[in-house]
Amino acid sequence: MNGLSRGFLLCLLIVSTMTWTGGARAQEQQAWTVQSVSGDAMHSVNGGSAFTLQHGSTVGAGSKVVTGPASRVVLSRGTTSISLSPGSEITIAPSNGSAMTQILQRIGTLLFKVEKRLREHFEVKTPHLNAV
Repeated sequence: MNGLSRGFLLCLLIVSTMTWTGGARAQEQQAWTVQSVSGDAMHSVNGGSAFTLQHGSTVGAGSKVVTGPASRVVLSRGTTSISLSPGSEITIAPSNGSAMTQILQRIGTLLFKVEKRLREHFEVKTPHLNAV
C-alpha cells in the first residue's frame, strides 16, 4: 500500500469514528418523547411553570416530570424508555458535555429499559434505593 492510500484510509477511519461517537452524543442530548400518559402528570423546565404532559410532548434536559397519585407516564428516546408509576418524580439532569444521561429520581417507582452499549451512558441517582 502506498503512502497516499494509507493516508486516505486513516482519514476515513478518523471521520467514521467521529461520526459514530458524535451520533451517540447527539442521541444523549435529544429530547425524550411522551409515549403514553394517563391521569395528571406535569412537566417543568429548570424550576419554571408546570405544564400538563400529553402524548407526543417532548421533555429535555433540565426537565422535571411529576406523576399524580393515579397517573402513569412512559418516556422514550430511541430504544431507551422510562416508565413512571403513580406518585413519582424525576429530573433529567442538564447535559455536562459528556455522553452520560443522568436521571435524578426523587420519589416513586420507575422502570428503565436501557439500550446496551460498550461504554457506560446511563445513570440513575436516588436518595434511597430499594431493590426488589
